[in-house]
Amino acid sequence: MSTASIAVQTNRSKEGMFCLTFGLFLFSFQDMTIKSFSDQYSVLQVVFIRSFIATILLCTYTAIFHGPQLLIARQPGVLLFKGFVYFFAFTSYYMAFPMLPIADVVAVTFLAPIIVTILSIILLKEKVNFKLWLAVIAGFAGVLLVVGPEGKIYNIGTFLAFMCALTYGLGSIITRYVTKGDSPITIAIYSMFVITAMSGLVYLIVLGLGLKEGVNPAIDFLLREWIWIYGIDRWLLLFIGVISAIGFYLHGRAYLIAPASQVTPFEYTYVFYTVLLGYLFFNEVPSTTTLIGLAILVSASLYIWYQTSQ
Repeated sequence: MSTASIAVQTNRSKEGMFCLTFGLFLFSFQDMTIKSFSDQYSVLQVVFIRSFIATILLCTYTAIFHGPQLLIARQPGVLLFKGFVYFFAFTSYYMAFPMLPIADVVAVTFLAPIIVTILSIILLKEKVNFKLWLAVIAGFAGVLLVVGPEGKIYNIGTFLAFMCALTYGLGSIITRYVTKGDSPITIAIYSMFVITAMSGLVYLIVLGLGLKEGVNPAIDFLLREWIWIYGIDRWLLLFIGVISAIGFYLHGRAYLIAPASQVTPFEYTYVFYTVLLGYLFFNEVPSTTTLIGLAILVSASLYIWYQTSQ
């Protein structure tokens, strides 16, 4: 490989790392905003508005700069199913916000890489060596350290965060082994479209069943009626729609222009962002056990990534 080619590849890798870390930074601001809405609005309304705005922006960008042909997926059924899975992942994640500090929610949801390993064994019959099994066990131990000492393991927020990790892991399996030939931005558009549609459909089901809030903060976040949004909150919803579109684009671009082996470790910068912003916005100070558990979980996940990317 020539010196020029190496320089270009290095620059693309750096751009990919920047795209990923900045995209995750935007997602962390989105999550802080949604957490601030958790005692006022319906999570379905927030997700619907955010995803609708993101879908429109992503479609417009794609049609102008890449041509409308990129809006047509090669595997529409697979992408629609992935969006269906991600709807449950993201909704469960947001519903955990009223019940737990955001650092604890992130800790449990970062079981996803470990769950991907387990699902690969169950669904794809992949073989895992003894060292990887130890890493899987260590990851679960890290999460137990986060939620166990103060009884958070019995918190419904912990269950919701685990459901997010499980469904997000399933979505990752679909991306890794099933989705072929579609660009990251096409995948993002289809996911956002399905999440928008599912948010509206589930709300209609809630209305039809006559379900009302008053159970607990997490369930209330789901069952709360949609209302007209005024003032600064309207602009905040527009803001998270815009940064969600940008974040999904940057996340997809990172893996498009740089090898996954070089950018994947930077996924864990999200942990730093959310812990820091959780402290700045909500005065949530992670406990010592939470920080130790997070360190164990991240280390185990990175070891699994390193072993499976060889």
